[in-house]
Amino acid sequence: MKEKNITGLILAIMSIMINATCFANIAADEIALGGLVPNTPMSVVKKIYGQPLSYYRGHADYGNGFTIYTMGGNEAWSISTTQNNGIATPAGVIVGMNADVLNRVYGKADSLEKDNTFGGYIYHYYSPDLTRHLQIYVKDDIITRLECHVPD
Repeated sequence: MKEKNITGLILAIMSIMINATCFANIAADEIALGGLVPNTPMSVVKKIYGQPLSYYRGHADYGNGFTIYTMGGNEAWSISTTQNNGIATPAGVIVGMNADVLNRVYGKADSLEKDNTFGGYIYHYYSPDLTRHLQIYVKDDIITRLECHVPD
């Protein structure tokens, strides 16, 4: 009887360990878009991409769905793209790809949220130190938006 309890306990612990390791474990430097990581100084952004087409209240619009939100105009707090415009994650994920690439590239999302604004789902991935957050919006199994930022 004792052996069955021990075997059951070992199986339960192994199951927990396997489930715990199924979540994404994305290095902080992999949470980036277009070569930019959250907190990149805007001076660096402008050296790479030039001046934005428009800038209003911390919202720098570079056109073709590429947008940067700033903290006081000094750092890129959030970087996002909503079009297939060449802006990709370091792993090569771009808007327009089939969502099945996410599990192959990043593993299971840290969390999945229903997107009540546009429909579909938002896949959330965090760096191990929780300093960066990658959100991938998916509708009808197609990636529609990529966003990386400093977590709230």
